[in-house]
Amino acid sequence: PVALVAAGVVLILVVSGGGGGGVVDGTDDEAAPPFDFRVGRVHVERVVADADTDALQTEAETLVAEDITPVIDELWTDGFLDPANWRQGDYEEFFVLFAGDAAAAAQDNVDVLTLGTTAGDEYERLTPDRGGIAYTVLFDRDNNPDTVTARVRFYATAELSDGTFVSIVSAGQLFLQDRDGWKVVAFDIRRND
Repeated sequence: PVALVAAGVVLILVVSGGGGGGVVDGTDDEAAPPFDFRVGRVHVERVVADADTDALQTEAETLVAEDITPVIDELWTDGFLDPANWRQGDYEEFFVLFAGDAAAAAQDNVDVLTLGTTAGDEYERLTPDRGGIAYTVLFDRDNNPDTVTARVRFYATAELSDGTFVSIVSAGQLFLQDRDGWKVVAFDIRRND
């Protein structure tokens, strides 16, 4: 009977990957908390004076819902919410959402655009509170979306390693263009803890 119980325990540990969750093979498997930005107003800027503004508005709202907001949700998830990134200070998947000169600028401003490269030493956990985005979609002469400006505000509460708490506020503007998928081409983001 003792051998059967021991075999059962070993089988449970093997099937469950070591049991317990948390740390498996030295890596933290904690998932990012669920979070979606609330989308506010979507404003349309047209270049052609006689463009059908109702049609452009519908197209802009669809673009924002299907293509742009998921990129911004991913930016803040990768930069602030995913413990696999901030515990290690590794934000490589975050940087792929930037294009051109903005990619280099993002790497130079990693501690403003993310929870930071030393976040694993400073924080125990981060909980998103709320976030909102307002958009302006600029259409070109052919009435195709050219540039999207997103005004973003993100609020979270972080527990520090010493057991105290701090409010995290990340806010500013992103400029996105379709560069093999919608990517950030310029930004002006500030962080205030």
